Amino acid sequence: MSKSNELFSASLFLLAGVAGCTELGGFLAELGGPEAPVVPVRFKDLGSLGGTDRFAWAINENGVVTGSSRTEDGAEHAMRWTEETGMIDLGTAGGVRGRGLAINDDNVVVGISQQADNVIFAVRWAPDGTPELLSSLAAGGSSEANGINESGQIIGGSDDEEFFRKATLWEPDGTLIVLGTLEGGERSIANAINDNGVVVGVSETGGVDTSAFRWTREEGMVDLGTLGGNLSEALTVDNLGRIGGRANLEDGGDRVAVVWFPDGSILNIGSLGGTGGQIISMNDNGEIAGTSSTAANRAKAFYGTIEGGIFQLPDHGAFNQNFARGINNRGQIVGSINNPNRSPRAVMWSRDF
Repeated sequence: MSKSNELFSASLFLLAGVAGCTELGGFLAELGGPEAPVVPVRFKDLGSLGGTDRFAWAINENGVVTGSSRTEDGAEHAMRWTEETGMIDLGTAGGVRGRGLAINDDNVVVGISQQADNVIFAVRWAPDGTPELLSSLAAGGSSEANGINESGQIIGGSDDEEFFRKATLWEPDGTLIVLGTLEGGERSIANAINDNGVVVGVSETGGVDTSAFRWTREEGMVDLGTLGGNLSEALTVDNLGRIGGRANLEDGGDRVAVVWFPDGSILNIGSLGGTGGQIISMNDNGEIAGTSSTAANRAKAFYGTIEGGIFQLPDHGAFNQNFARGINNRGQIVGSINNPNRSPRAVMWSRDF
């Protein structure tokens, strides 16, 4: 794995509703706008599969959530959650560990399954929960599925014969397409895809440098650049072509939350008082969700808008860390928060509870 970006190693092992934009924006203004440090929404625990650590990673437009949870025996299984059924065990696709990382409106879940030999495979779980291991570039290499759109296209990464991770796209029929790398790089990973087939992610560009990319069939892989530094990563893309992620400044240091616009411009979204942050998910209404450091150097989940800045989401207190992972067009946000004994819980933030 590359030393130049922790994504190439950690992305596999991260086995780590708010109202609409207009309504919530008005509500925040009534409370004093940017002076309000915490968005006045509630969160609820999504339950577990019997064990302790659990994570919510993504949510679709119907409010169906995917992620993972420990079972009673301590194994980590992929899960799907609905308001009616609670948390459903999707298992591990025959492996020793599983995680759901993305879900579309047909309730197709994609993610990863770690097998007994420690090889990790990209997985697609059908709406009835049946798992299917996706094809890989090379025998013995690992792969991961990080995103799926409404057409059923799946993106992520797969190791080639030299065990260099390459950004990949799986068509609904299972055909695997290699998206390549930016000039100078040997590794890349795709993090998200929108309904127009636009893929975003990160690629090495030589040495320790990495850069966010956008890929389309017409243009191929395009370097999105940074804020003057040498590191950036695209993590989400909406259907209008706006891209969210993180990038560092010219003087280096932590990466900050940024938005790339279709015209090529880049906006520094800011932070919750700390030095770093990242937009992990965004919707078509310009709402964003992610994680930022605070002045006390704690990782906190945030909600915000592209134009209006970001606000901290409620949690269990100042000494606990939490992460917002997904947001849908209804403004529902999912992620994980640490309870007072620092055990992560899968949660949904919403004004409707």
